[in-house]
Amino acid sequence: MFSPARWAAAFVEVCGADLAGGVEALRVFVSALEPLARLRPSGTADARRLEALLRASLAEAGFAPGGAGAETALRLITLLVRRRRFRYRQSLLLEVEKAADRAGGLVRVKLEAPEPVTAEFEAELKAALLHRTGAREIALALRINLELLGGYRLYLGSDVLDTSLKERLRLMGRSLANAEG
Repeated sequence: MFSPARWAAAFVEVCGADLAGGVEALRVFVSALEPLARLRPSGTADARRLEALLRASLAEAGFAPGGAGAETALRLITLLVRRRRFRYRQSLLLEVEKAADRAGGLVRVKLEAPEPVTAEFEAELKAALLHRTGAREIALALRINLELLGGYRLYLGSDVLDTSLKERLRLMGRSLANAEG
């Protein structure tokens, strides 16, 4: 059974100080290899042919030859092919990005609101999240969702905090329905 989280943890450990370069190279590789997805490369022979293509992709993307992170990303992709796990490249990239964020103390948060939030609200929210999570940095992505009517919905990993007017009305309706029954 393939475990993207285990592979990602190993990748982060091997990249060490050049983790940012490794993650960026892995993004380049996954993007460059999308046209090959239908072919499903596998085995040692395909891995060798793929290595030349990946090295060319690195050069086109402006990576310096011999960078530790880029070399680790190259070895990771060729290992996926050798082990017949190429189909997991997207899920592995997502896990690597999450692991890199954790290693760097970054927490990504999604905020849905019915209108743009003020800079003051954003700063207070980030400060509260920094305190709650112990992270060094919060990356906040705002999405406007007019269906919320008011309030907001916050996504932090698998946790969701929904203070929207829509959710409060739904809960009130359920409470009234239970009281009548």
